[in-house]
Amino acid sequence: MDEMRLKLIEGQIGLPRIGAVRQNATGLLPYAVVDEAEREIGVFSVFLSDLVLTDMSPLTVRSYGNDLLRWWRVLQLIGVPWDEAGRVEVEVLVGWMRSAVNPQRTKERGRKDIIRTSDVLQQPQTPFSTSNTSNRTRSTAVTSSQPATAA
Repeated sequence: MDEMRLKLIEGQIGLPRIGAVRQNATGLLPYAVVDEAEREIGVFSVFLSDLVLTDMSPLTVRSYGNDLLRWWRVLQLIGVPWDEAGRVEVEVLVGWMRSAVNPQRTKERGRKDIIRTSDVLQQPQTPFSTSNTSNRTRSTAVTSSQPATAA
């Protein structure tokens, strides 16, 4: 395995910032994947058109476009043409996705006033308070064998 592929698998290098997913003002596609020269990548448009025809949300089309762009960037970096990619190239992509730093997963990102699920799960759990009179009253009323009296 060449050095570039190994570095990608280990997350030591990032993907080149070539190409983009652009909003498409004309035609069937709400979004299109374009190369570094802003030319639409035809094979991606065919696939995304199929999604549109199956009534997928425009945001789903954009998400798939971003996934295709990521794949395109991996192939460009390792120098493999789109129609020649195979299992080995998929392994490179999966390795990179598993090991690369994801800026959306860093602790610095996001609002500080939001309580995250992971924060809540790390706090010690406390049992319900037994001093709550409404709970005691309810449980007493349920367990009491005395008939209720009208006031």
